[in-house]
Formats: sequence, structure tokens, C-alpha cells
Amino acid sequence: MPKKYLNILKTLVASLLFLYFYTNSAKKPVQAPSPVVESTQNLQKVTRVIDGDTIVMENGDHIRLIGIDASEIEPVKNPKCYAEEAKQYLTNLLENQTVSLEQDVSDEDRYNRKLRYVYKDALFINGELVKLGFAKQITYEPDVKYESLLKDLQQQAKKNNLGLWKECK
Repeated sequence: MPKKYLNILKTLVASLLFLYFYTNSAKKPVQAPSPVVESTQNLQKVTRVIDGDTIVMENGDHIRLIGIDASEIEPVKNPKCYAEEAKQYLTNLLENQTVSLEQDVSDEDRYNRKLRYVYKDALFINGELVKLGFAKQITYEPDVKYESLLKDLQQQAKKNNLGLWKECK
């Protein structure tokens, strides 16, 4: 094989390997940033998804996912960009599933929703929504435990042009 074709083949193989590892890194789920304590106190069943960042538990508690902000569904006639997609993704992932909840500093927001990080098995739901572009990272002090992780995941989503970063320009 002539040297010219050998160099082209090497470049092609290197490019394909790069693309394979680059695209697969965005597909890896966000693992729990801290050990999830599996106790009956923090395991609860999700009965309904309100939107891309709020869920309702079997005990009636409304849970607002900390550190993220998904587009609003309301008003119904004109939902914000990527709001329906975020709600549908979260519904498929969590509805009728048992999840683990982790509190940061604050217990509730001004709407009396419990503020929590949510885990399904070892999957960090707040982070997964940001990483896939279903939600943006947002900080409301003093709840900043995973702020830097969520910011990093948002940068990945932007860089990979995922979800709302692709559709909502």
C-alpha cells in the first residue's frame, strides 16, 4: 500500500475513534455525586410530573429539583421552548418510580415546594436533565452543594448542542 494511502487510512481511523469517544461521553448517565443513602425515610414514589423541574410524591409533597430550571409549561396555549420535551422526558423517567431525595440547606421554596436533589437508583436526575439539555443550571443560595457539577454539565450540553441549546435559539 502506498505511503499516501496509509497516512489517509491512519487519519481516518484516528478521526473515527475520536468521534466514537466524543459522542459516547455525552451518553453516559450522570452518576450520583455523593453516596445515596437508601433509607425508608428518603425513598418515595413519584405519582405525577408537573413540568421539567417539579414532581409530586405519593405523600402529596411537591418537589422542586434544586439547581436546575426547565422551561415553563404555563401558559398552556404558548409553552416556552423545550418545556414539553423536558416534562415528557421526566415523566418517562420518573412517573410511578421510587426515587431517593436529598435536601441541601433549604427545606422549601416560597411556593411551599420541598427543595431536593432527586436520584433514581444511582442516577442523579437534576444533573441528567442539565447534561441532556432539558434544563439549565441555576443557583439559588444557599443551596449550592452541586453548583459546580451542574455548571460543568451545562457547559457539556452547550458544547454538544443538546436539547434546548439546539432548539431554543
